[in-house]
Amino acid sequence: MKQIIILVLLTIFSTNAAANNSQNFFVGASYLSAETDWLNDSEYNSGYDVHLGYNFTSMYKLELSYLDLGSNNINTLDYKFPMDSGALSVSAIVNYPVGDINIIGKLGTSIKVVKFLAN
Repeated sequence: MKQIIILVLLTIFSTNAAANNSQNFFVGASYLSAETDWLNDSEYNSGYDVHLGYNFTSMYKLELSYLDLGSNNINTLDYKFPMDSGALSVSAIVNYPVGDINIIGKLGTSIKVVKFLAN
């Protein structure tokens, strides 16, 4: 069983807001474009990402995200399997300012969730 999911993060919109009048919390959202390749049957779909984070300092952040990767159909022989896919992730972010530029590093892990739907 081979499944490859490629995420292209399109910055259609991104929000950055403070929660409870505190500059330590931030929220954001992004538009996603995903390709699912299952047994040489490729399908494109769109989804979204919603994240919540906390600034420990101006340099170190922690971010929790939910990614909705959309719905796909997996075709095998004469049967079609509809599925929904998404992911939960947690990431550590380092922001290093160099003059007028910020170098940003992000390291994290995610748990992918795939639900096969009944016809």
